[in-house]
Amino acid sequence: GGQPTLGFRLDIASIAKGCGYAHVLTASDKEGLSCALEKLSGLSGPVLLEIKVRIDSRDDLGRPTTTPVENKEHFMDFITNG
Repeated sequence: GGQPTLGFRLDIASIAKGCGYAHVLTASDKEGLSCALEKLSGLSGPVLLEIKVRIDSRDDLGRPTTTPVENKEHFMDFITNG
């Protein structure tokens, strides 16, 4: 992990708009994600939420203790319940 990808150099929002998405939201931190999720409930049509992440990590970051399925469930719970 941690390798940069081409996605960091693409304008995903412009690509999505060009593909017909009615709304494109972008978040790069927890506050921005919460704000974007609040806006989502009032939007209709195709919507893309781009979540930008950093390629670096904390020095004290250990190995994952949860499975990918648990990560998905935690993310879905956050989206639903904040």
